[in-house]
Amino acid sequence: MKKIILFFLFVVAISQINYAQTVDTFLVHLMNKNAEKFATVMSNPEKYRVQILYTQINRDEKNFPKFTSHNFRLNPNEYFYPASTVKLPACIQALEKINRQKDKKFTRNSIMLTDSVDSELTRQYTDSTNLVQNGFPSVTSYIKKILLVSDNDAFNRLFEFIGQEEFNTTLQKSGFPTTRIVHRLSLPVSQEKNKISNALTFISESSWQTAFKKFVKISSEDAPNVDKFLSLTKTNTKLVLDTVFAEPKRFSKYIFPQLKPILLGKGEMINGKVTDKPKDFTQKNNFPLEAQQKMLRRLIFPEASPLTEQFNLTADDRKFLLKYMSQLPTESVSPPYQNDTSMHDNFCKFLMFGADKNPIPGNIRIFNKIGDAYGFLTDNAYIVDFEHGVEFMLSATIYCNDDEIFNDDKYETETIGLPFLTELGKTVYEYELNRKRKLQPNLGEFKFSYKP
Repeated sequence: MKKIILFFLFVVAISQINYAQTVDTFLVHLMNKNAEKFATVMSNPEKYRVQILYTQINRDEKNFPKFTSHNFRLNPNEYFYPASTVKLPACIQALEKINRQKDKKFTRNSIMLTDSVDSELTRQYTDSTNLVQNGFPSVTSYIKKILLVSDNDAFNRLFEFIGQEEFNTTLQKSGFPTTRIVHRLSLPVSQEKNKISNALTFISESSWQTAFKKFVKISSEDAPNVDKFLSLTKTNTKLVLDTVFAEPKRFSKYIFPQLKPILLGKGEMINGKVTDKPKDFTQKNNFPLEAQQKMLRRLIFPEASPLTEQFNLTADDRKFLLKYMSQLPTESVSPPYQNDTSMHDNFCKFLMFGADKNPIPGNIRIFNKIGDAYGFLTDNAYIVDFEHGVEFMLSATIYCNDDEIFNDDKYETETIGLPFLTELGKTVYEYELNRKRKLQPNLGEFKFSYKP
């Protein structure tokens, strides 16, 4: 059985030579050591549109990382829907935008008030999950929700803050020319609506908290109304708010690139009926797997990138992102996911643990961002084992939609996708666990306290 699968995979790898130029069989051989666990997917990897990028990390005497990568069917021209993986660049760009502003009182903790263009692009003045800031939204609270549980509304708020045009021009300038992030998630509005960003006002956290405490004292309401509070700040001299940044409604001038049609599947469920034509992904978000790992590597290992390519993040920004990328929902008090029974350890950890709802061992941390939509499952991860001195990067995507109908809620996520990613992560981890290194890595910078 193993020999048959190995031969088949080798043929598949050879078929890619037009893109890859050289055939990389490392992952083929690695997976064939556990061939029976990969048999279903690897008997037809084209059907499942599998792509894998694995990067070994070796440290020198100064703990500087050196990278060696291996791939299977890696191809930026084979489209997969990136889903929530686009949220990582949103988090990075939101922090970069704050760092570009002149007012140093404008921070990620500033209170973020989003106005509304219409009934579809709604306003947001509160965030009940942000217990640290008394239930008000900020870039900090949105990023936490994105990295902990992949919250869609939180992404949409950052998408509005960055703006479609700035989002994409920045990606192109920073070395991600084929990546495009042009629409909100789980909010089916038109292309024109996705070009619009609601007006925003940011208030310094200190002035907001001081004024709101005073308002609570003078208000007779059990649950003080935010609209009333904001109205009173305009007339009551005791309720002073310090606006540190504001933007009016904006309209993107981003010109969508001319692309070949991206048509997938046989049909799509719309209003309870199945169409008889493929789903059109041509104007959907695009974030190729190699670009995903490239972005994650820049964040994890800034010292390994030229200064011109490093993100405009403070050391504290980077620690903040890494902490919440690796924190588990079960460890979070604000947002309050700690007691949510649906938020098990592997909720956003597909590689190694996606099909396993048991607790993740304490010596292992995964710094990652997953995506799950339309039958596409993707995970882009940096995985460390502090006890055994193991570190590696692994990014993979798989498509699980046997009937080739979209939006019918019949995806083989639980039966094929998650088991495949789980076994892939475990297989690479076991190899890394036994791989000899000249020098053990110092992983101290990736250890965080997750206590509230």
